[in-house]
Amino acid sequence: MLATTRLTRLFLPELKQNSPSYILNVGSLASFFPLPKKQVYGATKSFICYFSKSLRKELLNEDIHVSVVCPGGMFTNQTVSNMIQNGNYISRVSSMNPETVAPIALQGLFRKKAVIIPGRLNNLFLLLKILVPPAISGLLVQLTMRKLRPELPYPLVVTARPENIIKRKKIV
Repeated sequence: MLATTRLTRLFLPELKQNSPSYILNVGSLASFFPLPKKQVYGATKSFICYFSKSLRKELLNEDIHVSVVCPGGMFTNQTVSNMIQNGNYISRVSSMNPETVAPIALQGLFRKKAVIIPGRLNNLFLLLKILVPPAISGLLVQLTMRKLRPELPYPLVVTARPENIIKRKKIV
């Protein structure tokens, strides 16, 4: 979040001088769904999504076009690929390769789309989120995510002392 905000602020004067200009931020489909075991990830991607949409409105008259691409699961490295392959059917069929997502993202950016959702199945998920009552969609998300293992062996606790800004502590 901090890097996205700072880089935008750093390059904005240059982009204004060289319009038309484009900004493409990378969010995630997770920004639209509360996902168990992915709370911080979903929250940070929600920030990127809303930051991009707000910035788009702010720069409307500056000829700077802001888009955010929100892909679902992506086969980015071996660890993530293994996690997807060991997940459920929906995660396996809805995940995409970066080589497939990149052209879709650029095409959406140059078409001046605000939010770009690569993949028909991922677009269907968003439609279902709108049509299906929250109690049912929440249950479906929970069932989909149940195979995920948490990344930390125990909860993350943030302490207030500067020397211990972030520490992993076992809570008993």
